[in-house]
Formats: sequence, C-alpha cells, structure tokens
Amino acid sequence: MLAAPVAVTGIGILSPLGIGREATAEALASGRANIEPPTLFDASLYGTQRAGEVPGFAPKAFVETPKTYLDRCTALTLAACYLAVRDANLPWAESAPVRRSISHGTAFGCLDSMVALTSRVQSSGARSASPIIFSHSFINAPASLAAIEYSVRGPAPTFASGDLAGAEALVYGASLVASGAVDFCLAGGTEALSEPLYAALDDAGRLAAGLTPAEAAVMLVLEPVKAVGDRGARILATISAAALAGEASEELVAIGASDVPLWSAPVDWGHAFGAEFPLRVSVAIITGLERAAVTMDTELGAAAVVLEATR
Repeated sequence: MLAAPVAVTGIGILSPLGIGREATAEALASGRANIEPPTLFDASLYGTQRAGEVPGFAPKAFVETPKTYLDRCTALTLAACYLAVRDANLPWAESAPVRRSISHGTAFGCLDSMVALTSRVQSSGARSASPIIFSHSFINAPASLAAIEYSVRGPAPTFASGDLAGAEALVYGASLVASGAVDFCLAGGTEALSEPLYAALDDAGRLAAGLTPAEAAVMLVLEPVKAVGDRGARILATISAAALAGEASEELVAIGASDVPLWSAPVDWGHAFGAEFPLRVSVAIITGLERAAVTMDTELGAAAVVLEATR
C-alpha cells in the first residue's frame, strides 16, 4: 500500500491503439486497434499472421540526442519517456538528478539485439560479436539509456518478472514517490514485437490458440500531489492504493480495492506482456473513470491499482 496518494501528471503511450494520449483516446472511441499481419519481419513462414504493432513509429522523432544504434524496445521506451515528460510539462531539468527516478518493466527486453548478438557468435565465433549491439542487448538497456537521456541518478531499476513486470515497476515507482524518496518517477513498461518472440509463441501453439502478440510502451510521470499543486500542474489521476501479490486468485486480485468495481479494457489491443498493466492503467485514465480498481492476474501473481481519474 502507499504511504500517500500519488499524482499521475503525464502519460507517454505507444501501442496498437496509436501514439500519444490523443490518438489513443480516438482509437478507444472508435473501438479500433492496429491488429494486422506483422510488417517488422516476414511472417509468411508461420501458421498465423496477426500482431499488434505501434502504427507509424519513427524513433528519431522522439529521441533527444543522436544514437548510433537503438533496439526497438529501447526506442519505444525513450519515445514513451519523451511523450510523458512533455505531457506533464515536467520541469525535470530543474530538479536534482539524485531526486529523479525511472522504474521500468519488460518481460523480454531487447530480444532482437540479444538474438543478433548471439547468432553472430554462434555462426562466426566470439570475435564477430558487435560491441555496440552487446551494450544494447541487456534487459536493463532501455531504462539505462532513458536514465542517461534524462540525467537520472536516483533509483533506476528494471523489473523482468514476465507479464507482471510493468505492474512491479509502476507499484515500485509509486512507492518511491509516496515515501518522499524522489521528486518524480517515470514508471511503466515496454514490450517490443520481434520475430524471435513471434516464432516462440507460434512454436508453443499460442498463436494458433488465439493469442495476439502486441508491442507497447507506456511511461507515466508520477509526482507527489502537493508538488503538483505547488507548480500548478494538471493532475490526470490520483493513485490512492497499489499492491502486488505473489500468487493469483480472485481475493488477491482485488487487493486494496474491494469497495470499487474491477475494470476491464474497452478495446482488445493484443497481449503486450510486461507493458500490459501500465497500458491498462493509462487507458483507464484516458477514458476518464472517476474511481476504479485496475487489476491484473497471471500465473506469477496479481496486481491492483486504485485510481481516481478526471477528464
């Protein structure tokens, strides 16, 4: 549970619903999502051709400083941070670097870069490994590069606990802010669509069973409620409670939220793995629910966030 309410002042969101809060709201209103055959790789070899890609994503439009190489997972993360900081009108450069934080979750991370690196080594030996790709292949590379981009010297953890990764990141970030440990936190999750992931899901029979893999990146700006009032910023929603549980059950899913209705997404955007819970939370805020418990349960556990949202 949280020591104090936490304000959500900005949302950076990219998903099959679109890029940014406005595009997402329009997609929700029309009930559409970009669920089509993949374009990032040739899916003709697989029995099912269906995925949710971020439509029209151009990384250079969202990167503050030039980069020689970016994995798609990192590019999506940086874009989400870029959008969130601007959506919140956050004067991040005015705060002390040690008082800034990033909390990030991802189930698979930079899978394209990991496979590119290891396939070179397997085919041509260790000397063929690319130092650039190597430094971008770690699961915490997205959070690390975002921390560099925004001069974050406070906590910058990466959570990699499968579907609940983004939920862990969001709850941890909210806890940091509520405790007064940081002035703000960029918290959320990212999952990039990649052929290795698609192939593994196909091989496991999950695509044939109806699962639609999707990519998404969502970063929320979390701040103390009082600080937001002091700078005259807009509050999109207040997180009044947040919790995680170690095993999934109906009782645990509703932690801290037994007096409010459970919320479900109005549009099927596919399965975004570690980014799915922050995506659920953001969509709940965008749709303007006054009060709701956004929940998620998986084989690994359950998460719940109690929101008080305003339009």
